[in-house]
Amino acid sequence: MGGLSNILERIFIDNGRIDLLILSQIKKAMSEIMPEFITKYIEIYKFSKGTLYLKSQHSIWSSEIKFNKAMIINKLNEKLGKHIVKDLRIK
Repeated sequence: MGGLSNILERIFIDNGRIDLLILSQIKKAMSEIMPEFITKYIEIYKFSKGTLYLKSQHSIWSSEIKFNKAMIINKLNEKLGKHIVKDLRIK
């Protein structure tokens, strides 16, 4: 018998909402790789065609994310176990 996460994953897939499943996985991975003092000022609001879209409450955090973009993408994909995130955009 699968766990609750496997059941929820199956429901998302069966209902054609893999995008929500991936977004949920990305949010969890982001909270694990980024310090809390940054993530509380960053909002993950969309994932589409390999691009992760973020909003920042301050330009300092936008700059920090842009500076570390490649590292963030690599760490997210490591956590996810597959190459899902190809680009990251922040405003």
